[in-house]
Amino acid sequence: TLEGEGYNGEDVLFSCTKNVYTTLSTVSGLYHNSITGLINMKRKPIKRNIKDIKNLNKEVKLLKNNIYQTIAKLQEDEIESGHYYVQVLDYLRETAHCLTFIADPVFTYIDNNHPLLIKDQQHDLHELDELVKSFFSGIIETIKTSDYRNLHDLLENQQNLLDTIMKMKKKQLKRIKSRETGTKNSELILNTLTETKNLLLYSGNLLKAQRDFVMYNTEDSV
Repeated sequence: TLEGEGYNGEDVLFSCTKNVYTTLSTVSGLYHNSITGLINMKRKPIKRNIKDIKNLNKEVKLLKNNIYQTIAKLQEDEIESGHYYVQVLDYLRETAHCLTFIADPVFTYIDNNHPLLIKDQQHDLHELDELVKSFFSGIIETIKTSDYRNLHDLLENQQNLLDTIMKMKKKQLKRIKSRETGTKNSELILNTLTETKNLLLYSGNLLKAQRDFVMYNTEDSV
């Protein structure tokens, strides 16, 4: 949190940067819990995970609610910095929301005693989980160090991940056609893949917005 009568863009940037990379670290862990919970079909861990996701969303909402108080305390020539701050928190909120849209249907599926996923689905989800974890690790390190020289590589990695998700969706559509999986199973897998795609898109936008925020404040201080 920020204290004092007034503060400048660099103060806001420092506080925001810390909030972003710590939140993304939590997001990565909660996503992993959702996917492993689905693969293993364990009710208790998923229920606990949903509680943790709700707490995360409350924390991010609180940051968002404090935006106007933060901007009001900015010095007159630093107001533009507030624009970047708002944008970063908007993407952070959307990123956190994606976790809810992944975890809730997983819990419903498990709670209604639907069948286990088939081996191919488990394999796909495990692979996806590893790729997403690696992607988040890269963007967290970039934001933490404010070193954006590898931004292009990260965005290329993001695109490769989106392509992988598209291939996994096509595989699932083939399973539906060959009647390998039932309706509820197919809906859940397709939803998980779609929301993972959204998670990646929002976190990529968040990365770019944070980069812009850093560049604005760095240029301003030179």
